[in-house]
Amino acid sequence: WVDANSHAPIRYAKTVRENKYFNQDIAIYNHSDKWLKNKQGQIAIPQYTQDIASAIYYMRTLNYADAKIGATYPIDVYLDNKIYNLNVKYVGKEVIKSDIGKVRCFKIKPQLVVDRVFKSTDAMTVWVTDDENKVPVRIQTEIRVGSLKVDLVKYQNLRNPMTSMVAK
Repeated sequence: WVDANSHAPIRYAKTVRENKYFNQDIAIYNHSDKWLKNKQGQIAIPQYTQDIASAIYYMRTLNYADAKIGATYPIDVYLDNKIYNLNVKYVGKEVIKSDIGKVRCFKIKPQLVVDRVFKSTDAMTVWVTDDENKVPVRIQTEIRVGSLKVDLVKYQNLRNPMTSMVAK
């Protein structure tokens, strides 16, 4: 659950089931008083700390149009009862061929938490449209058991015109 104006999470819920492994986490945020509450208790947080899901939306609010290659943007992320001080790195612009056509994109690399899923802090790359929408077109990541590639196959009802499409 994310506040539409501040892009800060209000509530976070995660449930993981893998064979006999089970993990569940629920957190309620209070950004004005800089804390969150989960089943372990209350944790002090930097204001506007993100969770994994809200971080994706937050990355889309950053201004990449004037960014220099290598620029980093700090982001505090709550995960598994800890606060991580991470960064989103701007890699540059790239035209990619995807399921929706050729798209001009901003290429970014969110810093990851090395855990049982990710084996490297820079294992993920995200391409978002080079327009006001900043729609995620592709996400590619290396994980411990292989790799994942996610491509946007369709879009509709965008707030702004999709001006990042490259004419055929």
